[in-house]
Amino acid sequence: MGVMLAARCGRRSRFKNCRFSDRHSGKAKGLLIQKAPAAIDFCGGSRPLRHPFNVITPSASAGGVVFLSQILYTNSMPIFAWSVRRQLVVIGIFAVFVFLIVGGLIYYFQPEPTCFDKRQNQDEESVDCGGSCAPCSEKIHNLTILWSRVFSVREGSYDAAALVDNQNQFLASKKLVYAFKLYDKDNILVAIRENFTFVNAGEKLIVFEPNFPVQNRIPARAVLELREVRWEAAEPEVLPIDILSKDLSLENGSTRLEVRVKNRLSNPISNIEVSAAILDASGAVLGVSATKLDLLDIFAESRLVFTWPKQISGATDAQIFLRRIP
Repeated sequence: MGVMLAARCGRRSRFKNCRFSDRHSGKAKGLLIQKAPAAIDFCGGSRPLRHPFNVITPSASAGGVVFLSQILYTNSMPIFAWSVRRQLVVIGIFAVFVFLIVGGLIYYFQPEPTCFDKRQNQDEESVDCGGSCAPCSEKIHNLTILWSRVFSVREGSYDAAALVDNQNQFLASKKLVYAFKLYDKDNILVAIRENFTFVNAGEKLIVFEPNFPVQNRIPARAVLELREVRWEAAEPEVLPIDILSKDLSLENGSTRLEVRVKNRLSNPISNIEVSAAILDASGAVLGVSATKLDLLDIFAESRLVFTWPKQISGATDAQIFLRRIP
């Protein structure tokens, strides 16, 4: 038995000259399911359906009553009207505009990353260390004290010196706080002095403190105590200075060392600290002195003179240490 959608085509008959086009039917649980037609003939004229639908009606065994029970709209029905879609587009554009403005303001006012902002950024290996910042603590070598000595200069006055090795090839410190302590043969403290110096990357340096007044006490040994150092990233530097000669003379109850140096580059070099250590035949240090060379001009030579007020017996050689003052 066929099934028709009830449609009013006239006042007297509800079904006269009215029919579905392109029908397909089937049965399921006593209901006759009508597939959505592409068009309906209304009173002799075919009109396309704007929104196709499915019709579920009782089958013939249910009494033969034909009526429309349910209309199911399919996915071809438009979800939003044009005005709603236009509002969504406007809202989307506005949201993107606000996002760009807020993101730009955040980026513009965000502070530049530093090595002290307590965040791991830039090229840091950990928080505020590694990369362009100072190396992380587990990669920092402690300064090594190779030797420390105390030297009698004159009666009641002593010098103290130590050779320190910085094995950190890419670390320097603008301020190394240290203290020299002088002890007598009974290990009793005779004198103490605190001072500071600098440490360049990967260098060996002489820490020198002259003229400790000890009165009638006699120091037997010197101890260098390194108290505070703050590291920062730096490049090692080898000064382009040649040592041309070292002339050591012991005469008239004093010691004199004359050193000639030359700048081998076409650029002047300024603020150079020069330290000299007097050695015996076995290489033991017998005395230390230091001076400053303010300027070494282009390809220029300079003569430096170190003196000690007493003759240092056994002195045979000298070792020179050069470093630039930051």
